[in-house]
Formats: sequence, structure tokens, C-alpha cells
Amino acid sequence: MTKTYSNKSNAVRAARTAGITNYTISKIDGRFALIVAPVAKAIRHVSEIERPCSTVADICWANPTATRKELMAICEANGIAFYTARTQIQKYKVRAA
Repeated sequence: MTKTYSNKSNAVRAARTAGITNYTISKIDGRFALIVAPVAKAIRHVSEIERPCSTVADICWANPTATRKELMAICEANGIAFYTARTQIQKYKVRAA
């Protein structure tokens, strides 16, 4: 159940007090509800390591039973850019099939 407020200024004040910056206020049954928008996950666009493609291949060959999601998490933890990891994991899946 979403908490509602008697007027819009109270909803704005509640958001400000809670430190929420990404929100909208909707009117529901004559009362105002504070709707908090989800925060998007940041995507790494540049790899932080040298030779990220070969590192992804090594990770994939070392974890042959891992799912794509698990492989992406391992690559992300190792500082490999999202799209580099995604492309190289797909190449691995094609080769390993």
C-alpha cells in the first residue's frame, strides 16, 4: 500500500525530508501519493583491464556450466565493459555449442 498525503505540498515535503530526488506525485482517490522511480543501473562502457576480450574467453572456458547472467556478473566484477562482455560471451556460446 502506498502512503498518501492530504495535499501535494505534504508529499513534496515528505520526499525532500527523505532525501528522494527522483519521484513523481500522483493523485489517487482525492489524495496525493509519492511514487519513487527506480534508479537505473550504471553500465560500464570502457573496460578497466587490458585485453578484456581474451579475459572474457578465459572466464567462459573456466566456468562452462555458468549461465549467461552469471558470466556477465563475473565479467562486470573484473572490470570488463558491459557490451564487450556481452559480445564475447555470445561468441563463446556459439563456439562451445
